[in-house]
Amino acid sequence: MNISLNSNFTISSNDTAFSSLVDNLYSNKHLALIRELISNSIDATKKSNKKTPININIDKNHFSIQDFGIGMNIDDFFNIYCVYMNSNKIDDKNMNGGFGIGGKTPFIFSKEFIIETTSPETNIRHKFKLYYNENNTPNVYYNEDDDILDCEIKGTKVSFIIENEQDIQLITKSLYDIRLQYISIPIFFNNVLLSDKESSIYLLDKLNISVVKYLNKKDDYIRLGDFLYPIDYSNLNINSKLITELKIILSFMISAKDIIKNNLIYENIGNIHNVFNLVFDSKDNNHIDISLSRESIEDNEVNNNKINKLILDSIKDISIKINFEIQNLISDIISSKSSLITKHLLYLSFKYFHDLKIFNELELCFDNIENIFYDLKDISLLNDIKISPPYLHILNTNNNKITKGYL
Repeated sequence: MNISLNSNFTISSNDTAFSSLVDNLYSNKHLALIRELISNSIDATKKSNKKTPININIDKNHFSIQDFGIGMNIDDFFNIYCVYMNSNKIDDKNMNGGFGIGGKTPFIFSKEFIIETTSPETNIRHKFKLYYNENNTPNVYYNEDDDILDCEIKGTKVSFIIENEQDIQLITKSLYDIRLQYISIPIFFNNVLLSDKESSIYLLDKLNISVVKYLNKKDDYIRLGDFLYPIDYSNLNINSKLITELKIILSFMISAKDIIKNNLIYENIGNIHNVFNLVFDSKDNNHIDISLSRESIEDNEVNNNKINKLILDSIKDISIKINFEIQNLISDIISSKSSLITKHLLYLSFKYFHDLKIFNELELCFDNIENIFYDLKDISLLNDIKISPPYLHILNTNNNKITKGYL
């Protein structure tokens, strides 16, 4: 007798399975909680086509995060929160989530949490209690009597009790470890707008790249959605000199623009700080895969090829635009109110770039520098000035590895 069966795989509802998918998944559990809950709130806000703020509050040991986004009806809630590996964002590369796991992160720190959400179809606000039962497996309690009709509060609120005092401190710290300046939705913590005090961001006009400095962070990054992931160049086929050249010229352009805008002295040039980072923006995420925990980019050949192409395509596009921006910058320098000494020193910096041919990889053009700066280069008062721009010692390299410098 032949028997033929066809069945779907399932995950056993036991404490080991759920612990593996939540508690044991993340290397940094406190940061994971903040990243996952903020991600869900951002995605819900984006779906509402609004930029309403996200409110995070910690009152003693009570944590809550409230967005005013699209909200969920009852079916949406059970499909999203009661099924692991199920998400309504899997195929949407503009969304941050996609694995159907992050919403359960409160279970890391509490045996139960509350979700209140307003249905976009009915304006009814539903309340759900998610909790571990006596068998240490998750359950949901919902009572229709708790519904609020015609609710004026939109969106979703997640709240729970943090059971450990040290966890409260580490969760609060993690709020400031998220790279907030890349998040498009305002986030308030205890009614104060969050800002990243340890970093500064520079967006260059018409250049599809941002330059950012983080204290004690040496990585360059890829932006996927609203979050940054460090780049491991050792897995890529990228000429390190190319990256170095890009950092030098962007550093110089930012500093020079700051000098002529604010009438600063030349010594401000190159003051981008000891730690200097590039952020390559993957606007549609380029289908780059991230790990299940969403803590890092997946390290595999297909992913590395995508990242390699993204970086090289970005640099190629940037180098073309930089040539145009350099000409504009030179014109701005000449017409600025900066002192003749400052202008002349900026001219000498450009001349160094030309004479040393340090931008061969980027194919930047400085051939016309002498003619453009004609009115400055023959000023007799300044002829004896000698200068070595402070960031040029970056070029002291050993086997294409940066040994010292501002980058």
